[in-house]
Amino acid sequence: FEALVNAFDKIEQMKASGTGSNKKQTVVLTNLFRLLLFYAPKTLHKAIYICLNKVAPDYLGQEVGVGESLILRAMAETYGRTEAHLKKELQHIEDLGKIAEQSSCKTRTLFPPPRLTIDGVFDQVKAISQCAGKDSQVHKRELLKRLLVGGKGSEPKYIIRFLQQRMRTGASTATVYQALAFACFLTHNARNGRPAIGDTRRYVPSPEETSKDPSSSPSSPSSSPSSSSSSSSSSSSSSAPLPSSMSAVELESHLSRMEQSVRRALCEVPNVEVVVGHLLQGADAEALSSLCVATPGIPLQPMLARPTRGFEEVMERLKQTEFTCEFKYDGERIQLHLVSEQAAKRTPGLCPSSTGASASSSAGASASSSAGASASSSPPASASSACGPLRKISPSRVRLFSRNLEEITQKYPDVIDMFLASLQPTTEECILDGEVVAYDEENRTILPFQTLTRRKRKGVEKDGIEVRVALFLFDCMRLNGECLLGKTLEARREKMRQAIDFERSPLVQQAAYKDIRGAQDFEDFLTEAIEGNCEGLMVKTLRENATYEPSKRSLNWLKVKKDYVDGLTDSVDLVPIGACYGKGKRSGTFGTYLLAVYNPADETFQTVCKAATGFSEEALQQHHKALSDRIISHKKPYYDVSPKLKMYFPYSVAPIVCRHLCGKWKQMCGLRPARFGSAEQPTCQFPLSIQLESEKSLLIRCVAFDHHVSVECLSLHAVLNLFPHLALHYGVEQQQLFRHLPPFIP
Repeated sequence: FEALVNAFDKIEQMKASGTGSNKKQTVVLTNLFRLLLFYAPKTLHKAIYICLNKVAPDYLGQEVGVGESLILRAMAETYGRTEAHLKKELQHIEDLGKIAEQSSCKTRTLFPPPRLTIDGVFDQVKAISQCAGKDSQVHKRELLKRLLVGGKGSEPKYIIRFLQQRMRTGASTATVYQALAFACFLTHNARNGRPAIGDTRRYVPSPEETSKDPSSSPSSPSSSPSSSSSSSSSSSSSSAPLPSSMSAVELESHLSRMEQSVRRALCEVPNVEVVVGHLLQGADAEALSSLCVATPGIPLQPMLARPTRGFEEVMERLKQTEFTCEFKYDGERIQLHLVSEQAAKRTPGLCPSSTGASASSSAGASASSSAGASASSSPPASASSACGPLRKISPSRVRLFSRNLEEITQKYPDVIDMFLASLQPTTEECILDGEVVAYDEENRTILPFQTLTRRKRKGVEKDGIEVRVALFLFDCMRLNGECLLGKTLEARREKMRQAIDFERSPLVQQAAYKDIRGAQDFEDFLTEAIEGNCEGLMVKTLRENATYEPSKRSLNWLKVKKDYVDGLTDSVDLVPIGACYGKGKRSGTFGTYLLAVYNPADETFQTVCKAATGFSEEALQQHHKALSDRIISHKKPYYDVSPKLKMYFPYSVAPIVCRHLCGKWKQMCGLRPARFGSAEQPTCQFPLSIQLESEKSLLIRCVAFDHHVSVECLSLHAVLNLFPHLALHYGVEQQQLFRHLPPFIP
């Protein structure tokens, strides 16, 4: 573990150090992984998980689950300090890991504890994540204390950060994947009866090794799911040329190919242990691509789109390439997996026996009994009238995953019913990509995203669902054993129609699409999407360069959202009157700004929302530098804000771009329910960014508030005029509000 910590220290020192820092981080991690490959290959996947801040693949849903209070108590008991003293120190240092590092240096023990290992730390942290039951907090604290006692030097710092899921080293996931690929190409672990090779660039095999038949060598221990994959890995590695026989250009090309293969494998099968297992058996770039393919039951990283600002930019990027446009729905991205019956029996882990969709069936029921339960359960009313009899497929064969690979099967039991009811008779297994949206069945309209967020995440009973949903599908990545990632979008759409009968239910539809002929056609379709309560359009290549690229934000997919297009975005001027320090990567800067509007009725600034997204690291540093000297010691009497906030600014105007204002804000807001008679408080959904004015502009635009002179920020009445639906949240009748006010023109 000391070697891993030393690498983290070096990487943290390189963070934002200038040109080439990312390459230096890759070199440090590559050398670390090469050491592990040579001396302790079985610990490699655990070291990678620690680098990625994980204890298991995302789709398994295993999180450490250790709060700050438990960590503080464990640190206090380990280092003989009080929690109050640690909390006071935390206000200045803002990093529990650094506090643990400093505290461990002052602690002495009678006997030196055994040194920590990567295996030991990872297994202990994973055990902490699996603690459950009545005394789970006590058990977690004891395990944590055991780790802290054995930590020396910087080790406690990274143990605490690992538990908080904030390593703060600056090494990205892409850097870790690149280092893994380079390490496995440059260093080989002992396998197939051959010794480990420290540097393949300098290794020349002996005549005996060259003549040795690799197929007769014993294969590596059990990382491979089957003997066939093991033999495939061995044969491919034995036939591949060694780096010692390559020129510099060839070596660079092979390294790049290996990196692409590792990244793609981890996107299609996001399980580090499985992919590393194949690499330890000798899989090269070509073999890894054939071994790690999209598998029903294991989510793959979704393909992403690049933002664009209109038709001209779309044409500039796609040029002469034929493309199509789809509605971009305002809902939750969802990946639907139907596992084949044979795979479900062979690998029970692909299909957990209890899901939200089959809550009424017992965990150990057979496939036939589960199918019976599925058939007897009633689908949504509008679906049941149009779908006919349901196929006898167990709901336990269906798994749903979010964009972040989190399993959400229990959240949408109604979606599983819709999905099963719409399957074509020939569909045995598939992976589909789509969007779930809140839906008004009576009026057949899409509802805002905020309506969808009101659904419970766990323990959802079909009879108690209040927010109904519809499913819009737009891609098919696998169908009946055939991987479709390399097919064109046109071919994948055809396969999707072979998998799903879109005529059966109005709640399961193909995403609306249109092949665009010109600028006016594009504008009309964008307007149609916005009027249909969608976010905008997705522009996708249809035939040329139209493959599905997991995890990649590709130029082959472009998104045109109304908040990207000039003239379709609401822009308002708000005043940042307070801030909170950031955590994690934003440590040491203001991570969140509290924004307000001016209410001329009582001459106060009332908070509307907080802005915490859309900032670059450079912008965060600039804003912090500009405002850190302007912090005032106490809240101004004309600031209408929660007393929980501890840091305020005197004034400054900030233009903020937002999508729309909505209800249900849970932050520190001065617009309290007790005052305005509403249980929901207004917010700005997804504030994109705030651009703080320069000091000179501040002096020009802002007049001293002590003289009660109105400033050039948006007033409360103007906000309500711009967003009339908010008047209900303020407890103000719209007619009374606008009776004596001129219309507001943004």
